[in-house]
Amino acid sequence: MSDLAASQPVTVGSGAAARQILVYELTPVEYRKILIGTTSLAEEADAETIARYQLDQVLLGEVSLSDLALFVRLPVSELEMLPPTQLRKLLAKAKELNPDFFAALVRLATHQSEP
Repeated sequence: MSDLAASQPVTVGSGAAARQILVYELTPVEYRKILIGTTSLAEEADAETIARYQLDQVLLGEVSLSDLALFVRLPVSELEMLPPTQLRKLLAKAKELNPDFFAALVRLATHQSEP
């Protein structure tokens, strides 16, 4: 991870439970990790694994929880403990710090949907 990358804190939670999470600007190398890192399920996956995978992939829409974990440099298991309102705050900051990445996702999706 680059020392040149920008980062900004986001406060999640409130009161005594409030904490600061840093959200980072990613490098093209880290962008590639997101694009390459798409995982699939084994055929013999149990119900818990299937549910975790499905939620990881669809909860936030634009990116998976696994992808968001790269932006905040935290394990997915920590993100799973946050409510969606707090996850969206982190995602909003990730979009602010990484507009080129999110624009590239739109271009890729548009290109892939063309005949």
